[in-house]
Amino acid sequence: MLFRSVSQSRYIPGEIVSINGGIKIWGGKDVPSQLPFHASYLYSRNVVNLLLLMTKEGVVAPDFADEIIDASALTHDGAKRKGA
Repeated sequence: MLFRSVSQSRYIPGEIVSINGGIKIWGGKDVPSQLPFHASYLYSRNVVNLLLLMTKEGVVAPDFADEIIDASALTHDGAKRKGA
């Protein structure tokens, strides 16, 4: 029944439509064109956070006791690491 209510509503791209019970539905305007920006932003934040985790006083010094660094490092000192 919810689908029918939404499809018969005054749907306008880019606007928010309120239906019964206080439910609000956002009608995204050109959503596919917005996805690359968000994906790139999230990826860049992950890379920055990983580098910050691996850096101490401006020097990259991976601490393999940290499970995130340990799991993400494929090589170290020219050698292949476990699980790589």
